[in-house]
Amino acid sequence: MTDSLVPVDVPLRLPDLDIEQVAWGLAVDAAGVGAWDWDLATRELRWDDRLLRVFGVSRESWAGTIEAFNALVHPDDVPRVAAALERAVETCGEYAAEYRVLGPEGLRWVAARGRALAGADGKAARVVGAAFDTTDARDTDARVARVLEAMPSAFYQLDPQWRFAYLNNEAERLLGADGDQLVGRVVWEAFPATVGSIFETSYRGAVASGEPVSFDAYYPAPLDGWYEVRAWPSPDGLAVYFNEVTERYRTQERIARVAARGALVDGVTQQLVGTLDGAEALRRLGTALVPDLGDWVAATLVEERISETRYAVLRDVGQWGAGAARADLSGPRLVGGEAMTPLIATDRPLVLAAEDAESLPVPLPEELPADTSVAVLALRGRDRLVGLVTVVRRAGTFDEDDLLTLGDLAVRAGLALDNARLFAEQRDLAEGLQRSLLTDPPSPPGLQVAVRYAAAAQAAQVGGDWYDAFVQDDGGTVLVVGDVVGHDAAAAAAMGQVRSLLRAVAVHDGGGPAEVLRATDRVLRSLGVETTATVLVVRLDPVVEPGTPVRARWSTAGHPPPVLVDGDGTTTLLDAHESDLLLGWDADSPRAEGVLDLAPGATLLLYTDGLVERRGEHLDVGLERLREELGLLVAGPGRGGGPRTDLTLLCDEVVERMVPERREDDVALVAVRPLVAGEQPAASGPGSPAEGLRAVLPAHPTSVSAARRLVAQEIDAHADGLAPECRDAAILAVSELATNALVHAGTDIRVCVTACQTGVRVEVRDGSAHSPVPRRHSVTAATGRGLRLVDASVDRWDVARHRDGKTVWFEVGRPPGAASTDDTDVAPEEVRTVHVALLGVPLAAHWAWQEQAAGLLREHLLLTLEEDPGAMERHAAASDALDQLREVVPEARPDEPDAVADVLLQLSARSVQSMDELDRALCSAREAAGAGRMLASERPTGDLVGSWLCAEVARQAAGRPPRAWVAGEWALEA
Repeated sequence: MTDSLVPVDVPLRLPDLDIEQVAWGLAVDAAGVGAWDWDLATRELRWDDRLLRVFGVSRESWAGTIEAFNALVHPDDVPRVAAALERAVETCGEYAAEYRVLGPEGLRWVAARGRALAGADGKAARVVGAAFDTTDARDTDARVARVLEAMPSAFYQLDPQWRFAYLNNEAERLLGADGDQLVGRVVWEAFPATVGSIFETSYRGAVASGEPVSFDAYYPAPLDGWYEVRAWPSPDGLAVYFNEVTERYRTQERIARVAARGALVDGVTQQLVGTLDGAEALRRLGTALVPDLGDWVAATLVEERISETRYAVLRDVGQWGAGAARADLSGPRLVGGEAMTPLIATDRPLVLAAEDAESLPVPLPEELPADTSVAVLALRGRDRLVGLVTVVRRAGTFDEDDLLTLGDLAVRAGLALDNARLFAEQRDLAEGLQRSLLTDPPSPPGLQVAVRYAAAAQAAQVGGDWYDAFVQDDGGTVLVVGDVVGHDAAAAAAMGQVRSLLRAVAVHDGGGPAEVLRATDRVLRSLGVETTATVLVVRLDPVVEPGTPVRARWSTAGHPPPVLVDGDGTTTLLDAHESDLLLGWDADSPRAEGVLDLAPGATLLLYTDGLVERRGEHLDVGLERLREELGLLVAGPGRGGGPRTDLTLLCDEVVERMVPERREDDVALVAVRPLVAGEQPAASGPGSPAEGLRAVLPAHPTSVSAARRLVAQEIDAHADGLAPECRDAAILAVSELATNALVHAGTDIRVCVTACQTGVRVEVRDGSAHSPVPRRHSVTAATGRGLRLVDASVDRWDVARHRDGKTVWFEVGRPPGAASTDDTDVAPEEVRTVHVALLGVPLAAHWAWQEQAAGLLREHLLLTLEEDPGAMERHAAASDALDQLREVVPEARPDEPDAVADVLLQLSARSVQSMDELDRALCSAREAAGAGRMLASERPTGDLVGSWLCAEVARQAAGRPPRAWVAGEWALEA
């Protein structure tokens, strides 16, 4: 066969085979080429009549097998022909061979070309092709030329000097030149872009190796297209078959671009739902946009609602990309509402030329070339404009895909900013209401009084429980806790009435507890206040001499009994007399009083039923649990290493141990303790601040360094003998506390430093009532890591809350006025733990679930926080559970995707509850995601792993044996 023979392209897909065979039949009819079809399953080799004539056999004598074919081929050529067929079958590729045939007319040459076709399983199912007699070279060349011209694919032949020897019509069309213009020209000269490209390397490689090559390549203008090329070397040069596949590549590029943009949008979404701070959300968005969608980006918060009759307050939060902004972005800007109209008039990104963007109230870079395009994204919340993002592209314009991506991101960012705004409003409202209830307790001589309040998880952080503490005209101290029936805003309003009336009656009349309750009951009836409440009133006589017992009288209106805790931890429920009727039930009902002498150092605790009641549990069980916890707390050291007699620490610990994460009722506490002889009230309590250097610092980042300087100055002035490591610890701790106050409270901070040669005490006060919580280091714990550093650096620390905020204090060494901390004779409290063995944890699936779960929790928090403020506490508990798993589960290695590990968890009872809360929170989040209310979703495999982890903790905490992870079994059970 001559080398000018073109390999026929038979499509790979069987369904298209019939169409191609029709075209093939028309071509071979004209050229006298015989066709063959070898079925690899049945081993049947079918020849048409033309091929039978080529081989000189009749239909009757032809056996239709590969063995019969081999018998006709010259014995010397059989191995080569068989090897070519085997290679085509193995690779599902082309077949080409030229061989001698022993026919009735003697020895003749036959050339064959074909291709192996894949079946449904992807393996070769049959080999089809064509063959013709090449004995008469002149007749063969003419016949082949007719076949090539009839082919729908392009073909050209290069001679050994790389000159064009022949082009068919389709090749002339695709190459944009007549055959007469190209024949005789060197391919590298006619198409210079092939030099050094894959075209040249592949062509030369095929000729050098003698092996055919196939590749896809792009040729630039004037062709400007992608081509699928196959080339076969021969003694006469190189035969090249090619098709234009530009549209296929453009489709693939579009698909790849859509996938990349989808990944960008998903990544930005995860970043946005991971923060509750609007400015931080915009910073994350701006970072993600450069450089994929713009060369320069600026982000702006809209801090006031927009209307045409008022001004808008804009605050630029940052810029990203090369080049500085034209104006300072550090402060807020006042913009007329009408200037915002072009930005909010369309739902699509607003695209402008550089000169047109000058009139908009958005930041722009200093350098703005004439061909710059500016896109401004209006970020919309549910009912207002919440932000703007300016995207600058200095060369080129934004295409439709760019605008669709930017529009999608704008919608998601607007929702995230609106969620952050709603969260901040809800938080501020809750803080304001809570501060109005958290009145400072008095500081009567000889007594220490502490109060606490924890709202129900399902209410807007207000309810019917309250506490009160005040001093009567004769110096007697009155303590009150009460609970109005109900857990809603109406109950809170009724509580405010009852609380105010009882306080007024007690102060005006100056009577004892029973008389105060009777008088309040009568006033309620007279005023027509239709409500009922349980109330406990305690009155302590004035302290005559410090260190002596204090007479206490109490009366209860259907309220749980107070608890007396002696200094050694012995506890007693003061329920010696019958509990009288609820307040508001019968104003004429008699009321009794109890009396006791409260010893110095003993504690009397008043509380509401939310502290001890649990659904499905008898009240006596909760009361006994309270007695046990109080005994342990008083007998052991307090949190942060503080004195065990400090009521501030005691109340915090009681709430922490007794109140569940998902509480169903409010909790109010009042605790009182007569001081022992010579004792001063704890410096952390309101009303008895520490002496020393004081300063009020503004809500500005520079205040952190100012707080460090204050501590350093006070230590250098009054504690020059303090160890250097103590000085460093105090400076480090105040830096962390001041940073926390600025970030989370956003108010002015008050710093008080007291130092002497033996120690230093520092107090940092801010306007937020939320107490900081130490958290493990984790990507899921956004706050609280600094407090772990404080806890590790100082000797003691704690939090005291006030009506207008809180004070976080710490001590290093023995500061002035500090009580003795020599508690080495007191054994630390035994921590009750549950050991959970997680067997066969799939590491890769676990870490994938961790990231997905963290994103679900964050977005679900944003979704539910407005209607359920308690979601914040449940989110913290669920995040703690994720943190605990992160600390013990080994990292997954990319080279070991199926690796598993056995993990041992040591969990406290509260940690077990956190795991349960994690499971419930993820269930709720998945339901919301399934209903289309959330952007994030969780992978099914990770879902099963997470469910198994939570279920194993619950099972083993209940005393059941561990079960190893088996994916199939757990999937069926789930």
